[in-house]
Amino acid sequence: MNGTYSEIQNAPSSDYYELSYAQKWIWLSDRLSPEKPKRNISFSLHFKGRLDIEALEKAVEALVIRHEILRTTFAVENGTLRQRICPPASFNIKVNHIDVSKYERMEELSNEIIQEEQAFPFDVQADQLLRVTLIRLLEPKYILVFSMHTIISDDHSMVIIANELLTLYKGYREQGRNILPPLSIQYKDFVAWQNAQPQHNLFSEQESYWMDHFSGRPAPTAFPADFPGNNRVFSNADYVTFQLDKSLTAALTKIAERNNASLLVVLVAIINVLLNRYTREKDIIIGASIASRPHPEVEGQVGPYNSIFPVRTLLDTCKDCFSDVLETIRDVLVAAYERNRYPYELLMEKLGLMDNLSGCLLINVLVHPQQAPLLPEVPELTIERYALEGCANRADLTFRFEQVDNTVKARIEYNGGLFKRNTINQFVENLVNISRLLATEDELFIDNVKLLQIASIS
Repeated sequence: MNGTYSEIQNAPSSDYYELSYAQKWIWLSDRLSPEKPKRNISFSLHFKGRLDIEALEKAVEALVIRHEILRTTFAVENGTLRQRICPPASFNIKVNHIDVSKYERMEELSNEIIQEEQAFPFDVQADQLLRVTLIRLLEPKYILVFSMHTIISDDHSMVIIANELLTLYKGYREQGRNILPPLSIQYKDFVAWQNAQPQHNLFSEQESYWMDHFSGRPAPTAFPADFPGNNRVFSNADYVTFQLDKSLTAALTKIAERNNASLLVVLVAIINVLLNRYTREKDIIIGASIASRPHPEVEGQVGPYNSIFPVRTLLDTCKDCFSDVLETIRDVLVAAYERNRYPYELLMEKLGLMDNLSGCLLINVLVHPQQAPLLPEVPELTIERYALEGCANRADLTFRFEQVDNTVKARIEYNGGLFKRNTINQFVENLVNISRLLATEDELFIDNVKLLQIASIS
């Protein structure tokens, strides 16, 4: 293996396997916060054209055979949760067919079905953790919905699944066979590799960096809530959407280029400034969720790999201008990326935060960049839309950004137990306003950045 990465070996065959740090965190959080909605993630593919149902069902079956994690179940063995991989012959995955073509409210009904699939209450210890539903509208339109628990998947995995599903469909449609080569390793092999990392010097070095970075056990940055104390209640999880137009996106992109940074870094810096203006806190901590994998061999693998980088920024609002904040965040993110082998969940454990989930650990605000997938073309079918859905609620506020047609489409998922919708709408107004201000005055001191008056916001 090149560089400092040791090769991932196949784990010895067993009836049960250990969990990854991410899976342990998800399991613990679910147990200690049973009132929260289930941690589901889903995507939908909107088809138009001639769909071969038999080829689609064969593609789904081949996908589940290909990725062991999709047919993984969980059980407690000797007091410890373990994962168990079901043999393909005993894992009966079926596509649920729902026909709404005869109803006047087709679109409305299909949206309701998608929402129901997204909210399906998986039981980690009792259920298959994957559901596939095909909704038939008036021909030639269909919607395919994949929904699963986040203990077996993440956002980037959904893109992999969508791509491989269409590739498999094309193979069965045109050649009558699975055209994808088998995988050499699986998620359980990565887990065995990850759990062995604390024995290596490089892992210790990365741990030292993170412990130094968060010395003093700083408090998580919390956006002022309408209902303080309800931070573990997500019964009304919701989201709002907005957009940064082409001119603003172009201006922010130029700032990124001038500072040798990405547009994501600029957006994270803006959110830092915005949080400081709302809270007056100078020690700001947010999380950046990156689709990178902690090992090159698992780039094309499905599983809960999502890396969360805690970004801590110490602001001197009298002396720091926006370009200073941007430079600091750029350097912190580069350093974090170079140390992405160290799991965020293990950092929480080392900081003594895993035993008490009465709060949101170290991160209350999460930034999640998204990228529209490049899906393969399929004869006689047009993929009208790929939609990733599901509020997993790893934080009180989650910002999702996607660059589309020279604009930034954004979505804020929020904890309805803490915030009124109007509060989030006001927050969006201030975010857009500050973005416009800093796009033209990136040397402006942070203390001179002002929030809009609440009364002036419609």
